[in-house]
Amino acid sequence: QIDLPPGSRPKGITSLPKSSLVYLTLSGSSEMAIIDTANGKIISKSKVPIGPSQIAATADAVYVCLLSVTEPKLSVVAAYNQRLIGSVKLSGVPTDLVLHPSEKLAYVSNRSENTVSIID
Repeated sequence: QIDLPPGSRPKGITSLPKSSLVYLTLSGSSEMAIIDTANGKIISKSKVPIGPSQIAATADAVYVCLLSVTEPKLSVVAAYNQRLIGSVKLSGVPTDLVLHPSEKLAYVSNRSENTVSIID
């Protein structure tokens, strides 16, 4: 078990391929935490857009994409230094995220609009 700080409210979780690192969205603090599963400790936390929820890593482990519900957007973060690369504004309430194996497309389900956004 890995204990998180009080009020963290973990939401989404993903792992980097061929790595002991796990990325976790903390909706209570609008942060992304990186956990090293080899030692069970949080090794880094960084601020992300308000209301982070789902998260997915690219197959090449270069980027992590995350959804923000409060400010509906898809953000792309560099996995190695947690810097925000860019974001795309979404409409509705984004609920889930999956990355296409080609790593060129992201699919986002939008609960309030009954749609799936395709982001290139």
